Amino acid sequence: MIAAMPCGDGHSHSGENTVSAFLKISRLVLFALGLSVAAPAQAANLTIPTTHPRLWFGAPGRVSQAQSYFATHSFAAPALDPPPNTSPDDVRLHALHYLMTGTAADCTAPVTWLMDYVPRLLNGDGTPITASDEARWFGEDAMLMYDWCNGFFTPSQKATLIARWNEFIGALNAKSWGGQGMEANNYFWGYLRLGLMWGIASFHDNAQAQSFINHALDVRNDQWFAAWNLRWGMGGVAAEGTQYGNYVIDYPTIAFRSALDFGGTPFASSNFFRDELYNQIYSTLPAPTYLRDTSQTSFERFPFNDDEFFVDGGSAGYQNESADYLQAGIDRGPSTPWAGYARALLQETGLTPEWHVRATASAPGAMGSFSTLPLDYYAPGAGWMYMRSDWSANATVMAFQLGLPFGTGHAHLDIGSFQLWRKGRWLSRETTGYVDNLLGFDNVIKGTDQPEAHNTLLFEGRSELNWESLPPRQPGSDNPDGLPQVIRMQTRPDFSFAAVDLSQAYRARFATQPARYDWPYAEVAIREFFFLRGLRALVIVDRTRASSDSLQPVYTNPDYPLAHLSAAQVRKTFITHFFNAPTLSAGMAVGSYGDQALQLRTLLPASPVYRVVNEKQVPSGDTRIGQSRLEIDSSGSADSYFINVLHPRDGSEANLTASLVDGGTYWDIVLTDPQLGSATVRINKGMTSAGGSVKIGGGVSQPLIDAVQGISITDTGPVWAGSGDAIFANGFE
Repeated sequence: MIAAMPCGDGHSHSGENTVSAFLKISRLVLFALGLSVAAPAQAANLTIPTTHPRLWFGAPGRVSQAQSYFATHSFAAPALDPPPNTSPDDVRLHALHYLMTGTAADCTAPVTWLMDYVPRLLNGDGTPITASDEARWFGEDAMLMYDWCNGFFTPSQKATLIARWNEFIGALNAKSWGGQGMEANNYFWGYLRLGLMWGIASFHDNAQAQSFINHALDVRNDQWFAAWNLRWGMGGVAAEGTQYGNYVIDYPTIAFRSALDFGGTPFASSNFFRDELYNQIYSTLPAPTYLRDTSQTSFERFPFNDDEFFVDGGSAGYQNESADYLQAGIDRGPSTPWAGYARALLQETGLTPEWHVRATASAPGAMGSFSTLPLDYYAPGAGWMYMRSDWSANATVMAFQLGLPFGTGHAHLDIGSFQLWRKGRWLSRETTGYVDNLLGFDNVIKGTDQPEAHNTLLFEGRSELNWESLPPRQPGSDNPDGLPQVIRMQTRPDFSFAAVDLSQAYRARFATQPARYDWPYAEVAIREFFFLRGLRALVIVDRTRASSDSLQPVYTNPDYPLAHLSAAQVRKTFITHFFNAPTLSAGMAVGSYGDQALQLRTLLPASPVYRVVNEKQVPSGDTRIGQSRLEIDSSGSADSYFINVLHPRDGSEANLTASLVDGGTYWDIVLTDPQLGSATVRINKGMTSAGGSVKIGGGVSQPLIDAVQGISITDTGPVWAGSGDAIFANGFE
């Protein structure tokens, strides 16, 4: 069921051949420089020397380069807390200090710590662990200690460590949690990193070393992750979210560079680590963002999935985890356009790589300019789309979660959600959190992973099912997985358009026990987004049809209690969030945050009733988490529409005027702003998305396409299909 897609995260293979050729040439250059010394042996596709260090510093000249950097950027081996509070990070710095100075005493602490540390495979009650945080938290430090101070371990100590870590890594590789099916998960990458680094570091002394290298590179990376990438990763979305997604790009940095040094091709099986940069650029906001009601600002990204640190600020580079990935990518091809964009992102966000990365960095090179990139970006794997008015710091920027990334373990129920930002202020975003609670629909306390925390569309208080927990669905349908389907997309110089069919994501029609999984209130849920660039206006059209399926006998099973409602009785709910409680008037809500405001104008229902919920009203809740949630209900008929116009603006600006003109078989949504001009969006009535047009000012009507406009990710960046359709800020590059 793996399907190649137009490109995104494992994307367009038009650039993959170029990247592969570049990596092959790079390896030939390294070998020509005398990469391996002293009787190398062949491990899978790695040629590993008998000498150390091998991890990060394995290429010729890299240690001496770092030592030269140390001469002007020295650091002291940090003081260590006594056990059991000794920090492995600090101990690892002792090993690094040894490489820089040759001071033998620096390796005393690494040897002692590693010999004393025994990673756990059992819980306190003697049962096997489900997954290992230790592998992620301490594994890399442990491998670097073993490699960088290798000459200070006795043969007996090495034998002890080899037996200990072979058992530990072998057990982790056999676990389902963090294994196949969780390719975007941080445990998956923690185990891959640990196995690869251990295989390289212990090679020549460890009979199982090659099997660990094979499992990491051939199985996890080249088979499992490459297959995941072709379906879910295209476009470069690190699917675990703003916090955990950083681990996916950070964890393999040292391991993959070390494999590359010894002839491996860890980047050849997918384009993910090339294309993630572009998703990162588009998801990073163009200026520092204000943190809540304070004067503190930091660079942020559009949040999604579990994120326990978002409220503290700085989501664009938690602990600078993406900085090492960016700099390591620059060093693989310093003169490429990719490197130029990566440098620009590092400079813009102020991210700083770790010392060992800075110490071995390539010479400074050309800085890329984001203004040469398209204004819109789409990642077809996850179904994420980003739109912006321009590339300035004062831009209006939007994110749309049209799909459902898979293989994460930290997913939220957020299909169809949208987020808005302008001039340093969040104007509408999801309510972020990890295990935090908020006041949900019908005043029920819910977690931040539930749909109420996002700008979603509900049927009787729920959106999509927890897709990853479902058994296989009935075969034979057009959409057997029940996933959201992006059905239309278009990008133009003056507007952008996307339509997604969410219908099947609410339903799980099984031959047996449907009521256990199904949500029988939804029949049609199609969401359309129109971004009118010059007006900075977002028009959202929701086509909804409720279902009477809950009246069927199979749904009356007392084991699965559900309200039994006719289609006309089902409540359909449009949700959007404001940071502060909005001011309400007839058909309009205006929320203010600092010097910015968000105007929401509801055109359908014709006489909307706004319900504002203070999400913070939960016992013992973190008052920084919740926001003001605006809910609009519609019921009374099976078919109904929501048409809402959102206008981000300066607080001092006048409201945008919006009206709905009924043309019989269609509606015209007419927007007028005294400073920004006017536009008309025509949509056809009905429960399908087809036809329609956009007219800007007195210009011609531009028809909407009934297809998804293609996008390719190339070595020079994203390119929308059709040269006449690609949007660039400064012309066509």
